[in-house]
Amino acid sequence: MLLLLVLPAAAADFYLAPSEFVVVPGQRIDVTILGVPPEPGRLRDAALYTPKGVYNVVNLRVVGDAVVGDATIPAPGSLVLAVRATPETAAGERRNLYAKALLVSDAADDLFERPTGLAFEILPEANPFRLRPGDRFPIRLVLGGKPAGGIPVTMTSAGLSHPAGRTDPAGRIEALIPAAGTWRLQATVRERCAEPGAADWESWTTSLTFAVTAGDSLVP
Repeated sequence: MLLLLVLPAAAADFYLAPSEFVVVPGQRIDVTILGVPPEPGRLRDAALYTPKGVYNVVNLRVVGDAVVGDATIPAPGSLVLAVRATPETAAGERRNLYAKALLVSDAADDLFERPTGLAFEILPEANPFRLRPGDRFPIRLVLGGKPAGGIPVTMTSAGLSHPAGRTDPAGRIEALIPAAGTWRLQATVRERCAEPGAADWESWTTSLTFAVTAGDSLVP
């Protein structure tokens, strides 16, 4: 169990906004990456995790204030988009940014539960594609492969954010889904940098974007 001292910090928004959350095999989608300067060279490991394997998000390009890439859906099942940004140091703080998004094609499998290898990651513990307004979404936070306890989690939809609560000592929390829409869970940890010569502080921010419908769930 990893229990961290969390200090006040201005959390950096870093998240994925796919053009579609419900997809079909063979479909090409746009993957918009927001929250860093529009510089494709800062992005690493942009990939689509599928039941058939891992596929790169390609053709990263600047569109307005974001970076956009292309992903092609190779197979049905649960799908996870993931990306990280190279660390940036500013005002004495080194920031590490990670993001994921959840998609589904036809029927969900358990791929959404599996780690992608991001250093700081939000892992669902129940089928996210069956969420409805009023449900609670159980997740856990993992930092450096260990549970991240005592971490505040926020929820954002349509530009409005509110607290979801703090993770328990095992890194778990159940986030209430108040309404349909596109939602983003986000968490930030900040502590003294282990390399004083590099920065005074170091932070890790991770996000998870997903969709909730007002009617039927995204999968049967």
